[in-house]
Amino acid sequence: MEKPRIISEIRVNGVLTRQEDIPPDIAHQVIAQTIIRAAANIGFKATRKEKTA
Repeated sequence: MEKPRIISEIRVNGVLTRQEDIPPDIAHQVIAQTIIRAAANIGFKATRKEKTA
């Protein structure tokens, strides 16, 4: 039996694009925005902490 392949696609400018084809900084930004928006929908408030080290 063949292992299933997981293909992650992210919508950028209205077009679904494979995550591997997107620059990492843009992918991280889109993913972070999605998580923050989802958390806000269920009542959490997102705050960013300053890095100390």
